[in-house]
Amino acid sequence: MNSPARPALSHPPVPDGDVTVETPKHPVHALTTYELRDYRRELERAIEGISPDAPVQAHLRRKLETVITEQEDRARLATRDHDVTGLTARQLERARRELQASLALVRPDSPARVPILAQMRAIETELAGPTAECPPE
Repeated sequence: MNSPARPALSHPPVPDGDVTVETPKHPVHALTTYELRDYRRELERAIEGISPDAPVQAHLRRKLETVITEQEDRARLATRDHDVTGLTARQLERARRELQASLALVRPDSPARVPILAQMRAIETELAGPTAECPPE
């Protein structure tokens, strides 16, 4: 049985003229993991359903590449230790926002808070830059 949250697993091919992929409400970097996954599936279905020489094919592939890159970035962030020294300021800010959202969803007594807080402290330290203990050169 299909519901709005769980679309059918098999989809008929989309005719060349009727390819529509709904643009997300937020930029790709701001999508939740589930929204990103669903957007990727929509793009993949649209690409599969049209002729390889259709003009829209290249546009959809560029969008798909952006989504895949974002998913890979998130996977790299998820597998890293608390060493955040190699991340850019943009990546640090994004990671901090995602951790804050995760922290808001976790019960106050949950052990899941420990690694989230540890990662947030590492990010805050990195964003703060050099401290009094490490004078600038």
